[in-house]
Amino acid sequence: METQKYKDFLLKFGYWAAIALIVYLIWKYLFVYLLPFLIAYAVASLLRPAVVWLGKKLHIRSGPISVVLALFVYIFVAGALILLSVGIVTEVVDLVSGMPEYYTSSIAPALDTLGNKILDMLSHLDPSTVKTIEDMVPDALSSLGSAVTKFSKQAVSWASGTAVEFPAKLMAAVICIIATVFMAADFGTVNAYIKKHLPEKAIAVLRSARRSLGNILGNYAKSYAIILFLTFAELSVGLLLVGYKKAVLIALIIAVFDIMPIVGSGTILLPWAIISLVQGNVGHGIALIVLYVVVVIVRQIMEPKIVGQRVGLHPLATLLCMWLGAKLFGVIGLFGLPVSVLIIKELRANGTLSHTQTPDEAHS
Repeated sequence: METQKYKDFLLKFGYWAAIALIVYLIWKYLFVYLLPFLIAYAVASLLRPAVVWLGKKLHIRSGPISVVLALFVYIFVAGALILLSVGIVTEVVDLVSGMPEYYTSSIAPALDTLGNKILDMLSHLDPSTVKTIEDMVPDALSSLGSAVTKFSKQAVSWASGTAVEFPAKLMAAVICIIATVFMAADFGTVNAYIKKHLPEKAIAVLRSARRSLGNILGNYAKSYAIILFLTFAELSVGLLLVGYKKAVLIALIIAVFDIMPIVGSGTILLPWAIISLVQGNVGHGIALIVLYVVVVIVRQIMEPKIVGQRVGLHPLATLLCMWLGAKLFGVIGLFGLPVSVLIIKELRANGTLSHTQTPDEAHS
């Protein structure tokens, strides 16, 4: 009996491991190429209720309405991205153009003051210690120069890579728009074709997964709204205690940056702290570093707990899924893997996957 249970466990483990491997391979090698069509189907599916409603109200065929709505959505998204990009570029240009004046008025005097303090400290040291420090300076400058050169090469490489990839991404966007127009115009036929070539069990799983996905994404949005508010409160209190003007507005901006997976609050707080230290505002610089550390620690502790409680996954399991997802699939996996695990969990809970035939069941 124990041997049979052990064999059943191995068979089920191998079955789900094979499925996981297939999903990983599809994600790794096919997902990027299928993404324009998946986005097109998702947009067409979201537009379907509006298309049906407008068709009944205006007594017009769904095809023309679908095309107009699909084009409107993409024009709106493109316009928003262009405005956002223009705003960011404008701010960066203003920042860069103001750097020389800022350096002359603030950073250079602060560096001179810092240099004088260091020289004053060196004058009171033992000559052998001074000699050691003087020998270390060329190496430090060389390391700094190497770091700057490496950063410059990486920046040039990133810019070149982006320029090379732009035509391919533009082509993918065009294909996505065209596919959306076709799918939206003939969504019923596309859906019927998909249903015709999928087993009934797969259709039931997909339908249930779509409902579960909606609930999960809603809970995710609520969870990160709580995290955003928590970070905003921490930053507001911290900046107000330090004595900064417009602390609440600055805290809101940093909190929005912090909620982004790649950017984070350190993008603003750490350079701000370094500039404060260079300018001689040691207290403010240390306070900003402490505030950053507090924000990072609180988020690392609270994020798995808040997300786990809202979406119905244990905090430890949530942390594990987020970590593995980020390592295996990048930023998308940070959220995608926990969501996938939750969908499977809900499908098993509501019975959709309870009768899925495993290899051992098929053999019996």
